[in-house]
Amino acid sequence: MGDNRLKYLFFLFAILLGKNALALVDYSETEEASSKMESSQKFTKKVDKKSVSKNAASFDFGTSFEAVDVADKNGAGKATLAKIQGKFQTGHNIFVDFNYWAASSSDSQISNDSSYQKGNPTFLLGFNWLELGAPEEAVNVDIFGGLMIPQKDSTFASTRTDKIVGVETSKRFMDVAVGIGYEYRMTDTPSDSFELAIGNIQKLSAAIGWQVSGDIRLSVEAARVDIAAYQDFSRRSSLREKVSYGQVSPSLQLGIAPFINLNMGARFQTQKIKTSQNIIDARLWSNEGSYGNSLFAGIGIGI
Repeated sequence: MGDNRLKYLFFLFAILLGKNALALVDYSETEEASSKMESSQKFTKKVDKKSVSKNAASFDFGTSFEAVDVADKNGAGKATLAKIQGKFQTGHNIFVDFNYWAASSSDSQISNDSSYQKGNPTFLLGFNWLELGAPEEAVNVDIFGGLMIPQKDSTFASTRTDKIVGVETSKRFMDVAVGIGYEYRMTDTPSDSFELAIGNIQKLSAAIGWQVSGDIRLSVEAARVDIAAYQDFSRRSSLREKVSYGQVSPSLQLGIAPFINLNMGARFQTQKIKTSQNIIDARLWSNEGSYGNSLFAGIGIGI
C-alpha cells in the first residue's frame, strides 16, 4: 500500500461501483415499511433511506474520494482520502456496517511519504430498535456498537483501538426526513509512542434530507465533536486539554441509472480545533471534518 497501485484500485472501484451514501427515497404511500436509518460514520445517509419491506435484506456498497484542506498550527496543507464503505441490512432488524480508507499527502508537514497509505477499518453491528407510524410519517430508532481496528506502519492510521456505541433517530414528514444521532468513542492508548494519545470522543449530529424529485435529493448535516484530554499526563505525547470542533456538510445526490447514484458534497468547519499541540499527530482521519474544509464525490450501487 506504499505505492500508487492502491490509488488506482480505489479509482477503479469508484468508477465501477461507488458509494450508495444517499440512496433514492420512495416517499409514495405504499404497504412497504418505513425506511430505517443506516448506521455508519456519515449520518446524512441515515435520514432518508429507500423504503424496504420489513423482512427484506439489502446491500449497499461504494467508494468515494475526499480532498481536504488541512489547517493546523504548523500551517496549511492538503490531503486526499479514498474510501470504501458498505452496509448489509438483514431481514431481521439487524445490520452490519463497514468502512475502510487510505490517505495520501505531498505536504511534508502531514506525511513524509506522498504515496497512499493504509487507514483504519471500522466495523459496526446495529439493531433497528424501534419503528412507529405509517411509512410517510414514521419514527425510527437504531442502536449500534463496534470497533475501529488499529493499524501500524502508516502516517495516517491510528494505532488505537476505539470502541464505538451510539443511537440514531429519524422522523419522516412526507418528502422530508430529519434525524439526530449520538456517538461515543472509547479510545485506547496508542501503541505508537509518537502518536498523540487522546481521551474519549463524543459526537452529536443532526441532519435533514429533502426528496426534490425522483432522481434528485438534497441533504444537510451538522455535527459537533468533543475530544477529551488524555488522563495520563505521564505519557510524553498526549492531549493536555479538551478540544472541540463543529462542521456542516451539504450534499447533492443524483440518480444516474437504476440502483446507481452520484453523490457530491462538501464539509465546512464551523468551529476549528484550537490547541497549541499538533493535533495531526492524533491521527483523527477516521473522524470526518477534523482537519479542515473538504470536497467529496462518489458513485454507488444498492441491491
